[in-house]
Amino acid sequence: MAAIDKLVARTRNNRKTVRYDDLVRVLMAADWREVTGGTGSHQRFDAPDGSIFMTVVRPHGGDQYVNPRAVSRALTAWDAAQRRKAEDDEGRHG
Repeated sequence: MAAIDKLVARTRNNRKTVRYDDLVRVLMAADWREVTGGTGSHQRFDAPDGSIFMTVVRPHGGDQYVNPRAVSRALTAWDAAQRRKAEDDEGRHG
């Protein structure tokens, strides 16, 4: 099992204790990109096709973990990326 798969499994098991850096790894592995610029604790990520974006708030003020709703959105993005990959593989082999 690849490291990213272990991270996704750990993230699914407990959405309340996900660190920002781990969430970014999941999004990057799903081909989302971090948009540079902006200020403060809000970070924007764009979908691979640019059709949608999500904003993730970096934990601050003593918080260690990302909001569980952001984790759920990131896992949805991961699942969509895995479906796209499976469809692409099937198209090449089918």
